[in-house]
Amino acid sequence: MTLMICCVSFLSAGWAESTTQPADDFVVHNGDRERKRIAITMDDCYRISNVKRTLMICQEYQVPVTFFIVGSSVKEADRSVWYEALSLGCEIGNHTYGHVSLAKASPDLIRSQINDTQDALDRVLGFHYPMRYFRPPYGKIKRPTGETILPLLQEAGFEKVVLWDVSNIHFREAYARVRNGSILLFHANIMDVRCISQLIPKLLEDGYEIVTVSQLFDRPPIVEPSQLPATATDLMTMPPAQAAPLPSASTEEETKAGTREMQPIPTPGK
Repeated sequence: MTLMICCVSFLSAGWAESTTQPADDFVVHNGDRERKRIAITMDDCYRISNVKRTLMICQEYQVPVTFFIVGSSVKEADRSVWYEALSLGCEIGNHTYGHVSLAKASPDLIRSQINDTQDALDRVLGFHYPMRYFRPPYGKIKRPTGETILPLLQEAGFEKVVLWDVSNIHFREAYARVRNGSILLFHANIMDVRCISQLIPKLLEDGYEIVTVSQLFDRPPIVEPSQLPATATDLMTMPPAQAAPLPSASTEEETKAGTREMQPIPTPGK
C-alpha cells in the first residue's frame, strides 16, 4: 500500500444535514459477546507523558490500545510518540478537535471539528491516516429536538460511532464490569494509566484477547506497522519514547484524579 502525504477533508463545503438514519450497528457499545476479546480505548490525549506511559504498558504486554484523539492535543513535537503507537499496532480514532459537545452544533461546526482533527493528525504523521472510528465528546449524539447527529457522522465516512460499556478508573470496579466484547473507556490521566497497568495482566491471565476496535469488529488494520513510511522507520530506530515511572498513589495529581466519577454508559434514543 502506498501512503501519500496529504491532508484531506471527509466532507465537501456543501455538506448539509441529512435525515437518512444509519444502520442499527453504526453505534456500538461493545463487540461480540460470544468471543473473549475486548478493546481498551483512551480519549483526549492532552497529556503526552501519560500516552507514553500507556505505550510502555502496550510494549510490555504486547497489546494495542485505540486512542481517540482531540485534534488540538496532537503536536508535531510528539510525532515520534504517535509513530511508536502505530508501530506497536495501536489505532487512532477521531474525538473532535476541541472536545466540543456536538448535540447543539451546526453541520458546519461538526464538519470542521472532524476535518480539523484529521488534518492535524495527517500533518503530524506526514501521511494520510484515515481515521475509521468516531467517539463523540461526552457520548452525546442526540439533539435537544430528539434527532441524532448520526447521519452527519455516517456521511463523514466513519464506519462506526464507538461508545463503551465499561468506564471506571479503579481496578476492581473496572475488572468486575468486563465481559466478552467489552469496550473500555479511559483517558490519558495518571489514575487511568495505573488502572490499565493492573487490568491488562489480569485480563490476559483470564484468557481475554486485547485488540483494537478494528480487530474487535473483524476489520483489517488501518495501517500495518510494516507499511509505515520511511520517516517512521527512521524515527523508530531511535530509543522508544520514555516516560517517568507511574507516580505513587499518594501524589496530588492522582488523589485529585481519583475523585472523578464514573461516566455513565450513553444509550442512543434515551
